[in-house]
Amino acid sequence: MANKGKLILSDPFDNGSAYKGILIFDVETVEEVIVLQGGDPTVKTGKLELKVIPWWGAKAFCLP
Repeated sequence: MANKGKLILSDPFDNGSAYKGILIFDVETVEEVIVLQGGDPTVKTGKLELKVIPWWGAKAFCLP
């Protein structure tokens, strides 16, 4: 996904919370994220739960 420019950032959290990490995608719709991540084996088996939170950056904002 990163090689295709869809996954911009992926990192784990180290705080012991229920949230295990963050993935930031550059996609047009929430549905696209669900399709991209829905096939992930850890999501499919229920080991991790996918929670999608839409976020919009400023027009000139750019992540590396």
